[in-house]
Amino acid sequence: MSNKRKRFIALTIISLNIFLLSACSAALLGEGSEDVSLPIENGEMNNITSYTDSSLINLEESGAIIRQEENREIISVDEIDEETFMEHLDTNILNTVEEKLHELMEELKKEENLKYSIRGTWDCSDSEQFRYVAGLGPKAVMPMYYILYKSDQAGRYEYIVSLAMNDIIGYDFYNDKSYQWADAYEFRERYNSCVQESVSQFYAILDDSSKSKEEKIDYIKNLGIFVIAQLLNEIDYKNSEFDKDTICSVIKEILGKAGYDENFEDINVWRETNEEYYRNIIKILPSRHEQ
Repeated sequence: MSNKRKRFIALTIISLNIFLLSACSAALLGEGSEDVSLPIENGEMNNITSYTDSSLINLEESGAIIRQEENREIISVDEIDEETFMEHLDTNILNTVEEKLHELMEELKKEENLKYSIRGTWDCSDSEQFRYVAGLGPKAVMPMYYILYKSDQAGRYEYIVSLAMNDIIGYDFYNDKSYQWADAYEFRERYNSCVQESVSQFYAILDDSSKSKEEKIDYIKNLGIFVIAQLLNEIDYKNSEFDKDTICSVIKEILGKAGYDENFEDINVWRETNEEYYRNIIKILPSRHEQ
């Protein structure tokens, strides 16, 4: 049997498991979106001043395409098809995530575990299984994103997956009014939008001649882990405004804000181990209404 066929069979089984977990969750805890939404409270916008829409769409005029002709890779933020997405999907991590979250769902069935119920929602952040999944870090984001993509439910299971993803990426969706979400459907929509805007703004700020180098660095630091792959690309671009030490410092600060302690000394060694994960977290699939 070919590796491609084995992969297809494995993903088919995984998709079936996602469906069964979602269905069981809905049957056990009630259909619909009751008690699965994140409470929406007033929060302050983060201190990033977004570029206007015209700034984001004029990347070709601003020089992004020119740099591409100079052998500088420009990372696309376009939605990709499922087949392409699956080529980068680590099914071993996907199976591990599903196994741990299945154990957690089993615990939630027990009456004695009503301790997880807080303010009408389910807070599982202290559970062993949740911490294990969140502890996998960025490499678990793509598999969890795929779980949300394949599920046709927005119940407890998908809500917990969304919380774990949010925990890993370290983005303040909750307090940024632009990206607040109420269920798993909305979370993936907000995730897609945040990826696209962050990556687009990264290239827009690089080409903003009105900003100093220091101002650009301060802005990029606030874009979060969605621009780490782009920062790593700058190392390879001989005409980059930022030297390797500066890029290394910015990446470390971004990781620190996201809750990671990355005190690496050699950016090349760190890059070899981690770059793929940060490229994968910005691979997005079509929105639900486009599926």
